[in-house]
Amino acid sequence: MFSIELQIKRLTLTAEARIIHRKERKQKLMQRKRPTQDRSYVTFDLLREHRLHHVRPAARAAHLAHAILRGHAYAKVEHKNTRLKVPSEAVAENLRRFGPHMIATMEKKLMVAVVEAWILGGVVPVDVGASNPRVAGSTPAAAS
Repeated sequence: MFSIELQIKRLTLTAEARIIHRKERKQKLMQRKRPTQDRSYVTFDLLREHRLHHVRPAARAAHLAHAILRGHAYAKVEHKNTRLKVPSEAVAENLRRFGPHMIATMEKKLMVAVVEAWILGGVVPVDVGASNPRVAGSTPAAAS
């Protein structure tokens, strides 16, 4: 069974990014209509900075944590991106908060190492139970 809370977090972050983007467009329109007002520029920059540097990495970390819990390989989830470092600590924190009990009790350094090994192409590092046959360590016969 997978965490409903993690799914809700993913949906909330997606909705937040969408809402912020709409507000950015409105602010940009206001800048064109009234170019003398400096405040609209500041609001636009703050919204954009929040969406790109706070919401987007949090959404990515939640997405990767969900992929680990579902038993997907990193290569199937996202393309190897050399520009952006994968937020291993944030992914590990999401796994600790929303994963099964055996994951929640892992030490933080070990959890980060497991996430980094998964990113480098290792097998799915956690066995979240026999309810998902794609997860390492469980068999299709055990799932039924």
